[in-house]
Amino acid sequence: MNGYRILTMTVLFMLMFSMTASADRINTTIDVNEGIVLNGDIHIEVLDVGTNGGSYAKLKFYSYKDAGGKTETMYKGDVPTKYTSGTLMMVEVTLDSISYDTAFLMIESTTSLKITDRYGCGGGGGSGGTYPPGNITDTDGDGVPDVWDADNSTPAGYWVNSDGIGRMWGDMNGDGKLTSVDALMILQAAVGKIEL
Repeated sequence: MNGYRILTMTVLFMLMFSMTASADRINTTIDVNEGIVLNGDIHIEVLDVGTNGGSYAKLKFYSYKDAGGKTETMYKGDVPTKYTSGTLMMVEVTLDSISYDTAFLMIESTTSLKITDRYGCGGGGGSGGTYPPGNITDTDGDGVPDVWDADNSTPAGYWVNSDGIGRMWGDMNGDGKLTSVDALMILQAAVGKIEL
């Protein structure tokens, strides 16, 4: 029995390390005075675009645990700009090109990426670089505003879906515990027996 537990944990660690090594990439456009939210965590806002000294875009990066964030001016062909959120999610952003008032960006991460929101900002009464945007509150600080949050008591460090329902990382069956059942589900998903 202990041999199976050791084998299961070994395979689980191998899966975790292989997942962290692979990268996810998305290409997106963001207009000036517009922002996107990645995975309910990282905000990227385009403050300006232009061609002074080459095509450039001025971007602001922040997250709900890093409201100050950072502002970067990126030029086409530059080394990717890296940003790590307060929850330790990391992205690398490259400026592909610009048009009149739009930045074309390539975003890479070791985390699976999804644009979970798109919003106006800047002079239009948007977030202005603070989280949560405008007067929206997020009681539990999980990155999902209360108006959309189905569970306003998510503990810190939990993964949340777009409805704000939290789950401990690795808790595949949602019972609130990390057990061999969770490891088995990950193994079954890895070989295509089930979908998570």
